[in-house]
Amino acid sequence: MARLLPQFVLFGIVLIIGCDDSFAPLSGDVVSTYSVFGFLDAEADTNWVRISPVRDSIVADDSEIEAQVTLTEIGGATEEMRPGKYYFRTVSGDTSTVWNYWTTMPIKPGYEYELRIENSKGVVTSKRVNIPEDFEAPVIENYDITFSKLDTLAELKIKWEVHDTVSNKTFQKTFSHMDDVMSRGNLGYRATIDPNNDFLICAINLGYPVASLAYEASKAGQLQLRDTQLILTAAGDDWIDVYALSKEEISVLSVQSHINNGVGFMVGVVRKVLHYPACVADSEQDNGEILICNIQPL
Repeated sequence: MARLLPQFVLFGIVLIIGCDDSFAPLSGDVVSTYSVFGFLDAEADTNWVRISPVRDSIVADDSEIEAQVTLTEIGGATEEMRPGKYYFRTVSGDTSTVWNYWTTMPIKPGYEYELRIENSKGVVTSKRVNIPEDFEAPVIENYDITFSKLDTLAELKIKWEVHDTVSNKTFQKTFSHMDDVMSRGNLGYRATIDPNNDFLICAINLGYPVASLAYEASKAGQLQLRDTQLILTAAGDDWIDVYALSKEEISVLSVQSHINNGVGFMVGVVRKVLHYPACVADSEQDNGEILICNIQPL
């Protein structure tokens, strides 16, 4: 049965996790284990997983971990993941350092993989990840987007690129529409989305604060839709909502984990980017509102 799950959360490089492994409390030398945060995307050329030592203080250590990190396709090949040091600015304005381990190993829909981290003491932190099956592009009719044969829809976003020919400015913004999604049980999902809501926000940011002015400009060809993309992510039924968890909460031992002998989250996903068929209504009787045309995969 299909389940509607909360919105996908991506910060830094991204998020999340899971598999059928049951959660087991940490044992032994817990500060020799690791915090794992990431996902495996079957559509990505390169996959990244954030790995850091479980620490006994709030002070972070930006040293590279002394461990071998591998990813194995169950029943297939094993590849060692490569470390990369990354810097990002926190909300407070400070600079923070993280280690992301990456691989170009092909991730296949419907397959199972194991992440394994073994340190110099022989302590192993691991996680098996199931990648969901591939899914068909949704059917789009007017404002309705219908998905069939999809167990878990984890993310539905629309990315807009609107250009103003008068100011020669372009505005880009991605809108989440998970609040517009309804589960249809074993029939999949349906989302009813009025694209005008997104468009008018873009228009405001381009200097058209009133809907009538925005529609007049779009009908005259002054506001142009340069690109509109539908971003979809499917996940397994072990998808977890970590929206309310901070990075610090994910790193501490008190937060429930799906990582074996470690903490954190990891899940397999299949992410697709399609053309979202938005167009300007420009006939004599129309006022320049945004309509839905034919869909074409990118």
